[in-house]
Amino acid sequence: MPAAARLFFAVALSLFTLAISVPAFAGENAVAGGRFAIWTPDQWTAKVSGDRLEANNPQETIFIVATRLAGAAATAAARARAFIDSELDEADFEGDGLNGSAQDGDEELEFTGTTVVDGGDVLVLLVYAYDEMLKQPGPRQALERIRASLKAR
Repeated sequence: MPAAARLFFAVALSLFTLAISVPAFAGENAVAGGRFAIWTPDQWTAKVSGDRLEANNPQETIFIVATRLAGAAATAAARARAFIDSELDEADFEGDGLNGSAQDGDEELEFTGTTVVDGGDVLVLLVYAYDEMLKQPGPRQALERIRASLKAR
């Protein structure tokens, strides 16, 4: 076998081995039941259950919940607010948006929500955190990337 052919097969085998050992989108979580995907940092703990994803940072000070609400596109904001209210006790919204605060025992949480309309449904992302983590630059950048990665499948 010529040297060029051996080199070609060696490179092809190496690329194939690399392709099957590294996920296509490191950190991306596909939620088959909810027909969406979302990225989370590699250090975070993420759990998919049915049509929802729950994840948190290693310090357990920032949490996210993402899900699909069927048949909610016409009332996306109202349905998202109802979902957030069901997830957090005593959610206090700021104005008509999806931002606000809630109580967890003696501690105050800050939260923000994001929606993505997909056909007749709406994808909802809820982010909540302790200790004003949503205002710190590092976590805020990661959360912006998480928010931007939410997409229907």
